[in-house]
Amino acid sequence: MSILENVLIVSTPGSRIYVRHGVVYIQAPDSKPIPVTFDTELLVLATGGVSISGRALRRLSELGVRLVVLGQRGQVAGELRPVDRVNRTIESRLAQYRVKLEGRGLAYAAEMVYAKIVNQARLLRYLAKSRREPWLRDDGYAVEEYAARLRSTLDEGRRLDENLVRGLEAQAARRYWSALAALIPWDTGFRGRDPRGEDPVNKALSYSYAILYSVASDALTVAGLDPYAGFLHRDRSGKPSLVYDYSDTFKPIAVDKALFTNIDQQLFELYQGSLTYTARRELARRVLENLASPYTDAAGKRRRLRDHIYGYAWSLAQSLRENRRYQAFRARL
Repeated sequence: MSILENVLIVSTPGSRIYVRHGVVYIQAPDSKPIPVTFDTELLVLATGGVSISGRALRRLSELGVRLVVLGQRGQVAGELRPVDRVNRTIESRLAQYRVKLEGRGLAYAAEMVYAKIVNQARLLRYLAKSRREPWLRDDGYAVEEYAARLRSTLDEGRRLDENLVRGLEAQAARRYWSALAALIPWDTGFRGRDPRGEDPVNKALSYSYAILYSVASDALTVAGLDPYAGFLHRDRSGKPSLVYDYSDTFKPIAVDKALFTNIDQQLFELYQGSLTYTARRELARRVLENLASPYTDAAGKRRRLRDHIYGYAWSLAQSLRENRRYQAFRARL
């Protein structure tokens, strides 16, 4: 099991979650039970073969702990959410729906895409230095050019076009993922990001992104927003499109940096087409440790990455309520 302050991730098959004397315990095979404490906010079931009792489900709700279940491909398959952890829900969601209905959502989405591309560019330059791969610096500046083009459109007040936003995002992504793929010293079949890709790198990314999605979904919901009403990802029944829009900003720093700074073959181990337990455990450990690490944003505020995720969700909700520009997370690396 992996532990981040306020977050528990169960990744060991055969684990049990049960209640004893009013305390919820998580116990992996051949391990001592770990209690769910009063400051725990999120519990993620990241593997199959986990048993949980009805009493444990009820007690988790009473403690205000959100339970998230990840599917086989790493997607959020289900959740149990306490009813008293959300704030200013009606006001925030009405503003969110109004922005969608009035066609103003693209402006918010474009700010998230801009920040995502900036973070991709900064990660490539960071890797160029940390891994002593100077050629990555050129890729970083090339990716940043796409962010500059989008920023110019936003700052000059020109009419936003969805095809332009998606096009710049896609061009930046091709250059970004091509550079990261070149860092892997053995052939994995990875040629770029594909959420349905069967190669081990895409599977590892999907699994790791699911951990980020669970945290981002909680942050958006606590801020009073509807995680299923996004601005760029297409709305579809059961698809948390705002979670995807919002998480994209954090992916390069929260996940890609954790996986590509120190590439280890055990991160990508497969057995019968699925990530091994060892791979899932190591991926979860890396992502959680990264979420607990301090980062400085563009405004100079230094805090844990997890706290940035919650803080920027509040900022997004406030921006929607006050009908003003949203400035998405950009990390200083």
